[in-house]
Amino acid sequence: MNNKEIVAQAIHQVVKEDLSIEQVQQLLENPKSADHGDVAFPAFSLAKVYRKAPQQIAADLAEKIDQASFEKIEVVGPYLNFFMDKKAISAHVLELVLKEKIILAIKPSAISKQYRSTCLHQTLPNQFQWGICVPL
Repeated sequence: MNNKEIVAQAIHQVVKEDLSIEQVQQLLENPKSADHGDVAFPAFSLAKVYRKAPQQIAADLAEKIDQASFEKIEVVGPYLNFFMDKKAISAHVLELVLKEKIILAIKPSAISKQYRSTCLHQTLPNQFQWGICVPL
């Protein structure tokens, strides 16, 4: 699940009477600056429904949204800025890697033939090669 899907689900739990999950996903934006979080939600579209200023709607939503998946949620004017919990995301990725038996190898050429290297090869600045490999 990507960041926008996680944010959309969290918002939808609060506004499900007024917006579908698809509508929430279409409203989500990528902030122009990393200082404004990983995903942003503009509250303008809810102003007519709630008959409040978008700034107030954003503040109300921030209080109601389950923040378990987020490092923090900031209200900046009419926007909700979501900062993803990078520790939780890293743990999830590591869990997937272990579950799928994906191997991170320092020298892909040294891996037995039962694994294939994916397109994630990189040459690091110190000239070591690495790659993520998956079982055939």
